[in-house]
Amino acid sequence: QATNGADIYGAWIAGDGTAGPEMAICACASDQWNPVAGYDPVSNTFLVVFLDARGSSNNQTGNVNDNFDLYGAVIPAGGSGSVTAFPVVSAINGQRGPQIGYDHGNGQYYMAWNDRRGGLSVGYDIYGSRVTTTGTLLEGRGALLAGAAGNQFRPMVTDRRPASGVSNHLVAWTDYRNGSQADVYGVTV
Repeated sequence: QATNGADIYGAWIAGDGTAGPEMAICACASDQWNPVAGYDPVSNTFLVVFLDARGSSNNQTGNVNDNFDLYGAVIPAGGSGSVTAFPVVSAINGQRGPQIGYDHGNGQYYMAWNDRRGGLSVGYDIYGSRVTTTGTLLEGRGALLAGAAGNQFRPMVTDRRPASGVSNHLVAWTDYRNGSQADVYGVTV
């Protein structure tokens, strides 16, 4: 961290709990934090999404929490091959708190995150998008899911399993629209 900032590393874990060799997911300039992973059982790959400070030029609020965009990397089956980090969501001000659910019916992910592209006076809103297994957002830079007054943080996303009768993703988050005490709100997608 002293020379390159915080980075993202990972390792494949065998069924008996044995950890494989470390692999750099993003040993990039600036800081990278808070990785989350979604698993694609069709290709046996993972999509890892994380906060990345290389987008700090987008910060218009002056708040250090807004120095982050969302980057991703596809981890190949078994960890073989090289891993290249790429931007997933890059918008003004901060994007944070990504969470990923897998859509077993369509072979893709759904990702939600808190986003302050509206500025300090608006606060963080919740955005979401379908995401291909290669990390491309299918709703451009994301669709607004919750834009109420106050901040909305920490979305969680369930998997979608049509064969089990779960036909939508449920996205739930911490919501401060009613003041300083947080409530939990949600939406089906």
